[in-house]
Amino acid sequence: MKKLIWIVFLAAFAVADLSAAEYYVDPVNGADTNDGSASSPWKTLAYAVATAQADDVLTLKKGTHTITATLTIDKALEIRGEGDKEETIITGKNNFKITADNTFVHSLTFADFENTWLNSAISLTSDSVVSNVVIRGFSVKQYCVNISKGLLTSSYITNNIASSCIAFFDLNGIVENCLLKGNKNTSSSATQAGIIRIRGKGMIIRNCTVVDNVLAGTSHAIYIPWVSSGNPKIYNSLIANNLTTTDETRNFNAQSASYTGYVVCNCIYPCPEISINGKDNFFIDPKLDADGYHILQDSPCNGGATNGVDNAGVQYASSYDINGMPRGDKPSVGAFEYIKKQEMVIVPKYSSQLVHQPDNLKLWCDIDGTYTEPLKYEWDNDGDGVFELESITNVFSNVGVYGNIAVRVTDGAGAVKEHVYEEIFVVHEEGAKTYYVDCVVGDDSADGSRQTPWKTIGQALSDLRVADGDGIVLSPGRHILDISAKVDKALDIHGERSDNSSTVLAVTNTVGRFVLRKDGARLRDFTVISEGVATGSALLDVQSVSLVSNVVFTGSFESTPNISSGSKNIVYMLAGTLSGCFITNNCANYCIETPNVALKKMRIENCAVVGNRCKRIFDIKSNVDMMNCTFSGNVVTDTSFCLNSRFGTYCNNIIWDNVDSNGVALPPNNDKSYYDTWYRNLLQGYESIPADRIKGECFAADPKFRNGKCLSFYSDSPCIDAGDNSHAPQSSVDILGNPRIFKKAIDLGCVEVQIMSGFYIRVR
Repeated sequence: MKKLIWIVFLAAFAVADLSAAEYYVDPVNGADTNDGSASSPWKTLAYAVATAQADDVLTLKKGTHTITATLTIDKALEIRGEGDKEETIITGKNNFKITADNTFVHSLTFADFENTWLNSAISLTSDSVVSNVVIRGFSVKQYCVNISKGLLTSSYITNNIASSCIAFFDLNGIVENCLLKGNKNTSSSATQAGIIRIRGKGMIIRNCTVVDNVLAGTSHAIYIPWVSSGNPKIYNSLIANNLTTTDETRNFNAQSASYTGYVVCNCIYPCPEISINGKDNFFIDPKLDADGYHILQDSPCNGGATNGVDNAGVQYASSYDINGMPRGDKPSVGAFEYIKKQEMVIVPKYSSQLVHQPDNLKLWCDIDGTYTEPLKYEWDNDGDGVFELESITNVFSNVGVYGNIAVRVTDGAGAVKEHVYEEIFVVHEEGAKTYYVDCVVGDDSADGSRQTPWKTIGQALSDLRVADGDGIVLSPGRHILDISAKVDKALDIHGERSDNSSTVLAVTNTVGRFVLRKDGARLRDFTVISEGVATGSALLDVQSVSLVSNVVFTGSFESTPNISSGSKNIVYMLAGTLSGCFITNNCANYCIETPNVALKKMRIENCAVVGNRCKRIFDIKSNVDMMNCTFSGNVVTDTSFCLNSRFGTYCNNIIWDNVDSNGVALPPNNDKSYYDTWYRNLLQGYESIPADRIKGECFAADPKFRNGKCLSFYSDSPCIDAGDNSHAPQSSVDILGNPRIFKKAIDLGCVEVQIMSGFYIRVR
């Protein structure tokens, strides 16, 4: 988990929903006469649902939970499995119905629902979420899942027998990031879907993979009957190799020719039996892995999806794939993002602690909750008779830009050795190299290895051996940035630790700045402090499709602000993504500026801009998506408005308590000639924005920051569960490194409140 040390503000708080309770259900050791606590769990899920109150959490212990009668979830509960989703199983011969809004069911398996008269095994008819579940081994009369509202996401639906695995009806359900494979349909009608049947108005399928299913008669894998209005939408999905029992391909069938713009960027292979009046669909071999559903590196689905939103404001691509990995600027078609094979180098925190012989030490890498085989390791005996771990390397897949990696070390007896390794490691593409910069003991005449690091960032960027994909690791300490650091290669430049306060780049003159010129460059995990007067240009100039994450920008540029003279901006963007960054206590022209002509669409997400003195907080003149950011407590010298936006798209942001020099709160700009779009935001002064630019609910209300600046909320904050999930950030974590959670809805602003059954303080 990434760690952030806030330089100016207090420790971070996680705030509980104090009105909610957590109960436990154990099908083996529980009893319905117990109190439902962890030490005295209930036995049956039916009793737990009947007894719990709205907003309570039901944690199901590992094992098989059997439904003996129709179970209706008619209150807003969170029902979750304990541990891996395959270890907690719900089974039975009756219906599992979700009828209450704000229900959240996740991290478990529905298995072996067998009843030839069962019309719908699972029914989702409310604004609720079913996430990270497995649905397998069903044998039912009609539908495994019947969805008319809500969200089914990131789930595996395999080896079922039914008329249809998923049936949509009439309203506004969403299915995304789901794998449907190895299922068999029982309806031979040409007007029935073999796997997914859509009959309705606002239904959405996006980033699903539907492959290798067996179809009866003349049915199709995906079937859309004609409807008079409100066409359903299918985006970025992979539909391939679905065959009848006579080996005919029947992947897709739409009964209306009026679907232009609603069937977009899908890979359908082999070609469909009818023409599709959508756009950007392709009908070529998706090049799947041996397992039949993961895509290969040269697959046309790799980076082949479309991003952005349609004309109704619906996001084409999901924010995450089926495994929770964030989708990038070029997402993949289907449920799975392709992740390049990468190499990880793990550096010991205190090598002197490792005194075990090599054959008594095992290192395990935890990727997405699964420990791999022990990693390779090398030992360096420096002559003092103590074995020291020099480096550990392993080649693996499934770790993306935001992936968390945990490591455990055990001795020969299996005892875990704690506090040996840093919590963040060097991760880069296979074949790339990693170089090191140590501001204390480095030497610019050295070779940049860990043993003989360079001293300055300038040397690291000027060395001809540094190539695309290489990493540059900055040691803890104070590094001097006194050059215009032009990053012309796709380098990953980052602090050695995820604690961004441990590595500081001190800008000491007017030319000190980063310029990112090559697509794929990354800056992360450090703090930038500006010392002295700096005029013109910007501290960070992003000119490429690059990622800047977990960076703190702080420190006054000028002791006495002179905004009109062109004080230095903090961030100037022509392209790329700014994620999880903190901009505070700066004096600048603009904190964030984009020009009139942008190179590519930009994203700003999970960022906090607080406590600055500036002409305006931001000046957005081009195509920017800004999501889940917090702008608060800034003093603005422009007395008309606190921000200027001409073409930006904003959702889930908090813009509150930004004032002029007299302490008067300022609204955003209100020029009717601009084309910015506002979805769901807490926005002081939103009334000044022309009504035709507000596409979702914007409101003004005290966000109730717990520490007054944005790090956390009181439990009655209007920001909690108030966001729009269809416009969520691509990053799966908030600015503190906590996971974004989707019970009810995403929170507004840069921090996601972690709901639990108590209250705790986490000091970072």
